[in-house]
Amino acid sequence: MASKSDKYGLKIITICDVKTYYMINAIPCIGKEANRKESLSMKYVCDLPVSIHGTGRNLTMDNWFLSLPLADVMLKDYNLTVGGTLKKIKREIPPSFLPSRKTQVDSSQFAFERNKMLVTFCPKKGKKKCSHVNKAL
Repeated sequence: MASKSDKYGLKIITICDVKTYYMINAIPCIGKEANRKESLSMKYVCDLPVSIHGTGRNLTMDNWFLSLPLADVMLKDYNLTVGGTLKKIKREIPPSFLPSRKTQVDSSQFAFERNKMLVTFCPKKGKKKCSHVNKAL
């Protein structure tokens, strides 16, 4: 990363068990690959939990990995649920869930669609945190 003081290093994307703290799988980040149809984050999220596909477990991830289309793929194809925060620039977030000066402090909004839930919370004026939970029904 050009903005970092140490320009060289090794980045490894891992999936770990929350109870035992053991690493389940890891993939070294090699950057952009030629002829890729899916996003890099989608590749990591689909490839890392191979050993737990079909178990019905929940994956919690940060906003670089999570998207609503990814949540649909994980539940439909791999029987895994996901949860975490979303970047506010994601197209799939409804406009009413985006930060606004009119939003009251300590207010929440919820949206439901089949097995998905979208939650937003306003901790202070002009700030909103948007989270997504995907549930197997």
